[in-house]
Amino acid sequence: MRLIISLLFSMLSFCAISQTVQDTSTSSRIIVELADNFKYATENGVGVKYLNGNVRMYQDSTFMYCDTAVLRGNELTAYGNVVIIQSDTVNVFADSLLYNGDLKLATLYNNVILESKTRKLFSDYLIYNLDTRVGSYTEGALLQNKGTEIKSLIGKYYVNEEKVRFYKNVSVVDEDFQLWADSLAYDSEENITYFLGPTRINQDSSKIYCEDGFYDINNELAEFRKNAEYIQGQKVANGDLIKYDARLKMVLLAGNAEYREEETYAKGDTIQYFEETEDTRLIGNAYFKDAERNMNGERIFYNAKSESFKSEGRSTIIDSSTVLTADHIDFSQQDDFGVATGMVELIDTSSKTTIFSDTIEYRKTENYSKAYSNKDNRPMLQSILEGDSLFMKSDTLVSYELGDSTAKKTILNAYHDVRLYKSNLQAICDSMIFNTTDSVLSMYDNPMIWSDSSQFTADTIDIFLKDEQLYKVVLKNKAFIINTEDSIYFNQIKGKLVEVFFVEGAIDSMSVTGNAEAVYFMMDEQKAYIGMNKSISSKMSFKFEDSDLKDIYFYVNVNSNLIPMKDVNPEDTLDGFNWQPRIRPKDKKAL
Repeated sequence: MRLIISLLFSMLSFCAISQTVQDTSTSSRIIVELADNFKYATENGVGVKYLNGNVRMYQDSTFMYCDTAVLRGNELTAYGNVVIIQSDTVNVFADSLLYNGDLKLATLYNNVILESKTRKLFSDYLIYNLDTRVGSYTEGALLQNKGTEIKSLIGKYYVNEEKVRFYKNVSVVDEDFQLWADSLAYDSEENITYFLGPTRINQDSSKIYCEDGFYDINNELAEFRKNAEYIQGQKVANGDLIKYDARLKMVLLAGNAEYREEETYAKGDTIQYFEETEDTRLIGNAYFKDAERNMNGERIFYNAKSESFKSEGRSTIIDSSTVLTADHIDFSQQDDFGVATGMVELIDTSSKTTIFSDTIEYRKTENYSKAYSNKDNRPMLQSILEGDSLFMKSDTLVSYELGDSTAKKTILNAYHDVRLYKSNLQAICDSMIFNTTDSVLSMYDNPMIWSDSSQFTADTIDIFLKDEQLYKVVLKNKAFIINTEDSIYFNQIKGKLVEVFFVEGAIDSMSVTGNAEAVYFMMDEQKAYIGMNKSISSKMSFKFEDSDLKDIYFYVNVNSNLIPMKDVNPEDTLDGFNWQPRIRPKDKKAL
């Protein structure tokens, strides 16, 4: 764009808007200096001179030549090879001439040429004022200037100021560019050239169109307005205003600004581009889209050199199955590192999970994200399971991918003070790993799970999901399950390994392996306690129906005792009993 403008306006720097008042008070007589043939006559009381062959005349410092002339008083009609030489600076040629010596006004016809320094104006009809040195045409003209040709239907040539104003069907042809316009004008006092109608500039693959605008030569500032458009190869830019500042090397699109290049599209109230730094700024209702992502926000800043971008104000980036929304986003493609801050929401549509946090760091190539916040507003994960929302909070949440393109797994790590809430399942632990691809959630360091009236504890607990529903819970090492109907008497199961199977969210069966122990309170049909069964074996299995225990099976080294209720001590529990209802999350706020 800078090349187009510099070429165009260096050529047009002599064009001007001006008005001149003629002064005829100093007019002088036309003097005939030479002619091969001379005839004098009086017609209607006026002396008439008929001149033929090598006619030479002058008025003041202006000389006129022609083949034939008729001089009536101070009015001249000349024919054939008409030449006007003015102060050795201006030469005018034509086939014929009408000249008023009092007004110093010449009307020239056919093959008219006006020469001034390096410029030549060609026309078949030209009115030239020798006093003001202003030439006007209304039937078309061609101006040549150092290899550049300018055509227009109407125009004025101000010779003294070396300025021209062009009107209607203006065209400029140069070896480096072409221009077509309705009108061009120049303000000599402000040194500004104006586009007065539809204008198009072409240079190689670059094109500019506008219907209004100006170029400030002193300040090297150009503005293209009204349906302004810039095209360069696959690049297309539009705006109510296209502004170019050569000093800042900046292009500005303002008002309904749009930019397109192959798969890239950007729009905003204002778009700024800085040539040296390759910075692009989208300001106000900003939107950016390329082959990998699309982004919207109040302000978006992009640098082509580093392939980095950042946003200010509430913004959203959609990248494949990931949707990131935040008050501020900063990302570098070179470093493959980004930071989002301020009410951040990170949605993974493929796993139906959302992370809320004050801050999220992320890397695109690893699909890595790390969420952390202050203690008063810890990061939270929300996921959809069994048609219900699962909420989880911890000090830090880390998500990343493992494996190649054929077998990728998405892993979510939560650590330190992990708390989980779902309408039918609650849990706490110190750290957790969630394989979102295989739908396996593993809890470590004093994990504890509650479901209905049951509590599950172990060194490690794995929760398996299938089709977004709870399928199995596995308790490893020091596994302990507590169930109660009244918080007085507690059914208890412990062992090295416990596997609990669910069907449609309800317990269906359970197996206990390794040093299995169980305490179970038996009830009659009226739900009254009738005794406590205390059993020890290598393995046990339980069968449930509508969440009620129906059958118990004991395997290998079975030792079972039934104790009447009158002999039962509620505080006589299995080793490791730790009933903790007070730390159970009651709702999402409790996280």
